[in-house]
Amino acid sequence: HAYDRVGGGVTGDLGPRRGWPVPPVLVAWMAAAVAILVGVTWATSAGLLTWAMAVDAREAARDFVSRYAIAAYAGYVALFVVMALALFPAQLWIIVFGAMVFGFWPALTVSWAAALLSSVAVFLAARGALAGKYRAKAGRYLARVEQEFQRDQFSWMLAMRFVPIVPYFVSNVAPAFLGARLPPFMVAAGI
Repeated sequence: HAYDRVGGGVTGDLGPRRGWPVPPVLVAWMAAAVAILVGVTWATSAGLLTWAMAVDAREAARDFVSRYAIAAYAGYVALFVVMALALFPAQLWIIVFGAMVFGFWPALTVSWAAALLSSVAVFLAARGALAGKYRAKAGRYLARVEQEFQRDQFSWMLAMRFVPIVPYFVSNVAPAFLGARLPPFMVAAGI
């Protein structure tokens, strides 16, 4: 930039435009969150959504689980796996839903199994049919850890699972692209 001696300001081109200051995906998520918040607020103020309705829905879900336990657990695991394969970051909410419907200990057990199964499914998909999509999504993370990952794969796989800034899908996709073997990956995912 050239300094304008007469006016005291900066003149000339300000350089290349770097894109949005906020990622478009974050803007979309924020807009969706605001829309949901506005919708729920409107529905509760209009009497279309009440606490009693939520309690009734929970009881109906628990009744379904008591009648059709195998179908309920299978559906829960299938939902968990599909969300993971779609790289949709909703696993936390699915786990909370599971705890409300199944109870704490059964939900803990089935959520652990669903998380392990979904991790393996994403790992295998990253090596197969969905490799291109997943590589495009995880590419910037892969470049950062590739050399260190090759030195100590298992520690890196564990660290990616326990460090909260690493997106869930990256902890499943990165090992597949960086050459991890499936058995150590399954152990790390199980822990």
